[in-house]
Amino acid sequence: MSGLWPGTPLPPWPPAQPGVPFTPPAGRGIPRLAGKEGSGRCPACNRTVLLRRDGLVISHKAGDVRCPGSAHEPAEPVPVASWLPLRVGLTPHGLRHGHQTWLDDLGVRYVLQSDRMGHEVPGMRGVYSHITSGMREALTVGLQALWEASLRERGRIATRSPVRVLDALLGPIRESTNKIGSQSAPKPGHLTARRPGRRPGRTS
Repeated sequence: MSGLWPGTPLPPWPPAQPGVPFTPPAGRGIPRLAGKEGSGRCPACNRTVLLRRDGLVISHKAGDVRCPGSAHEPAEPVPVASWLPLRVGLTPHGLRHGHQTWLDDLGVRYVLQSDRMGHEVPGMRGVYSHITSGMREALTVGLQALWEASLRERGRIATRSPVRVLDALLGPIRESTNKIGSQSAPKPGHLTARRPGRRPGRTS
């Protein structure tokens, strides 16, 4: 993230340039940071080095020779953090597997599943099967319920997020948690069960 909290998301990988060999950064997307005042990333070796008084990169070595980035302007922009994968090995295409499972769990009709996933319905089923407004409405209700349940599960982990959009979505959960936490505790004996048929204040 960059800037003040909650910050601005930064891309996890440097963008690929057409015709230029792409080399992923070391550490699965975690760049070498340059957050200290008076330091910056060398534009040649990408290391964090000190800056001269004039703002240029100090003379330093890359291996046994002088780095060609010495005495040049530091690389811009300087990232202060990077995203880690939500799950090791998870790709954008992998999210489609999870969405397909949601559709199966909701009992969505095959023709609507295919439409949503961008697949063609093969054979005669593709000729005679059609999607109704009722199917779409039921799908919307089901997906909304799953989405709200996932937000509640996320809120159980933490009610704040550095991602601005998610932090706003967690707002109602955060307010609900604060209200529950601010309620006074019940007085002693307030929840004590009474025997059936006995009235308060009456002794045997």
